[in-house]
Amino acid sequence: MNEQKVTNYLRKKKNLPKLKDQPCDLPSNVGTPDCLSPSVDEQLKQLRDFDLNNKFGPSQGIPRVDRWERASRLQLDPPIHIMQILQSNLNNNKFQSSIWSGHKLLD
Repeated sequence: MNEQKVTNYLRKKKNLPKLKDQPCDLPSNVGTPDCLSPSVDEQLKQLRDFDLNNKFGPSQGIPRVDRWERASRLQLDPPIHIMQILQSNLNNNKFQSSIWSGHKLLD
């Protein structure tokens, strides 16, 4: 279900910016240059920072994609690169679930 939401969202947004706008000296046939895609550790850090930023609403009990979409609907300007990271790691629960996903809500 999250995969479908991300796919639908990205269909609407055709011109997403690059993850990092740095010049690369690599030929185009090398594949995705490292300077355009952050490491896995950096991506996970960015997702944790997104989870901890209360500007985009509560993050407990809601998948990151849903939270990002809710923030977008509310015109809170969530970072586009967060959606790009989520979209590029659709089948990895470590990327899709917030840092609070393993914790129960207090009564």
